[in-house]
Amino acid sequence: MKKKLNEKKLFNSLKKLFSYDEIDSLKKYIVYEHDTGYTMYDEYNIDTTNDIVIEKINTFTVKNFYNLRNAVIWATLDKCNKIEYAREVEELDLKLASTISQIELQQKIQTSTKSLDAWSLSTNKLNEEEYRKQRIYDKLDKYSKVTKNLQERIFKQASNN
Repeated sequence: MKKKLNEKKLFNSLKKLFSYDEIDSLKKYIVYEHDTGYTMYDEYNIDTTNDIVIEKINTFTVKNFYNLRNAVIWATLDKCNKIEYAREVEELDLKLASTISQIELQQKIQTSTKSLDAWSLSTNKLNEEEYRKQRIYDKLDKYSKVTKNLQERIFKQASNN
C-alpha cells in the first residue's frame, strides 16, 4: 500500500529539487504546513495550535475564526482583493460560532428540563438555530466555490512562472 505524502514532506522534497530562489518565488502561490499551522501565499500565517488565528504577515491584521475552512476562504478572498466577500465571510464565521453555541445551549436545556413548556420553547429555539446554521453554511459554501476558482487561478500562475 502506498503512503500518501503530507504537505510538509512534499514541501521538503520540493526544496531538494528546486533552488532557493525558485522555492522563494513559488511560496507566493502555494499553501504549506508548518509546526503551528499553515502559511498561505507567503502572506498569511494560520495558527491552529489552540484557536484558529490568522495573521497577515507584515501588517497588524490578526483575525480569529471558528474553523480552518473559513480562515482559508477569508485569506484567499483577501489575497485576491475581494474585500467585501472577505468581510462577509468573517461575519458569517462569527454568526456560525454564535449559532452553534446557541444550539448546544438549547440541547442542554432540553436534556435537563422537566417542564413541558420549557422543553417546547427550547425545541422551537433549537429548530430556529438549526435553520440559521444551515443558511450560514449555504452562504459559506458559495464563498467556498468562489475561493476554489480563485485558488485555481493562483496555482495556475505558479505553473506559468
